[in-house]
Amino acid sequence: MTDKQTVKFGDICREVKLTTKDPITDGYERYIGLEHLDSGSLKIKRWGMITEDNPSFTRVFKKGHILLGKRRPYLKKAAIAEFDGICSGDIIVMEPKPSLSVPELLPFLIQSEVFWNWAIKTSSGSLSPRTKFASLSKCELNIPTEFKKQKSLLSLLVKNQDVTSQADLALIDASLVERVMAASWFSTTQKNIKHKKLGQLAEKNGLQTGPFGSQLHANEYSENGVPVIMPKELGFGLVEINQSAKIPESVADRLARHRLEEGDFVFGRRGEIGRFGYISAELKGAICGTGCLRFRPKDKNLSGFFRAFFRSQSAITWLNNNAVGMTMLNLNTEILGELPVPALSTEDYKKIESVFEILEAHSCSLSRSKEASLKLMNALING
Repeated sequence: MTDKQTVKFGDICREVKLTTKDPITDGYERYIGLEHLDSGSLKIKRWGMITEDNPSFTRVFKKGHILLGKRRPYLKKAAIAEFDGICSGDIIVMEPKPSLSVPELLPFLIQSEVFWNWAIKTSSGSLSPRTKFASLSKCELNIPTEFKKQKSLLSLLVKNQDVTSQADLALIDASLVERVMAASWFSTTQKNIKHKKLGQLAEKNGLQTGPFGSQLHANEYSENGVPVIMPKELGFGLVEINQSAKIPESVADRLARHRLEEGDFVFGRRGEIGRFGYISAELKGAICGTGCLRFRPKDKNLSGFFRAFFRSQSAITWLNNNAVGMTMLNLNTEILGELPVPALSTEDYKKIESVFEILEAHSCSLSRSKEASLKLMNALING
């Protein structure tokens, strides 16, 4: 007799559909948008004030509800509300059903690999895929049959979450240090620092757009082969290709001009402007995909500097302010080529690279600790 039972998500969780036409009169002060939810974190650290921003949101959530970002589920945004408020229509509000004996387990089940893989698999849309509760409700999860074992599992998950939370706080501190240092070196408004345009620092034809739909058709993708890097694979320096699309070598050879080299940088053309990836030796030969731009620097020795500079708020803000489009911001090679880059001495470039490499190594160590905690959480849930 097994001590686990398989349940459908919809059997233990329901969507909450509360709304308000006048949030201020109804007593709500704060609102949550997708930008306030952090990937992989159950805690809400930021919010907006309704009186200051006057959002058009009508969806209501209560303290204890779970808020899940249904747009781009690969970002894995879900958190527990610690106050009442209103939220974006791109957020699903949920609560456990009485059938779940230990309701506190629900947020951890939602953060599991099984759940997110299902959410990603069942989402629809190309540029900005969305999931919906009707699809999520069919996800099958394994939970202990006995109440005592559910409580024991919860205790282990809470302790493990504490480790993850501490790593999150340390990562926030490291990010703050990086931002402070970046502001002193990379500000585009400092008069004592001269700037060059990014295009001047690129190889000939080093700024290039990924292949358009007419060059790479949907029926040419395959389960194995050469990775095609799309905007969804980009973070702020990292590239995640575990779930990337792939094409056969023969197709990649046809798209040889879009092959990536070690030291290249790939930017998303639309959506969350500023997301980029550095092409390491392991990614050499991948294809710069549709919806992306490639920057190939003249001097590969400046790769470390560029990795720090592109992460800076100065660079991200400039790109967002200069991107074009009404409903969705877009970048192109012309705009990217105009990005002002500090013109410094070789010694200063190396100094910046060295400092940021130390900060990056510290952040990577913390991220590994967080990843280990997440793996343990998945092992506890799925084991």
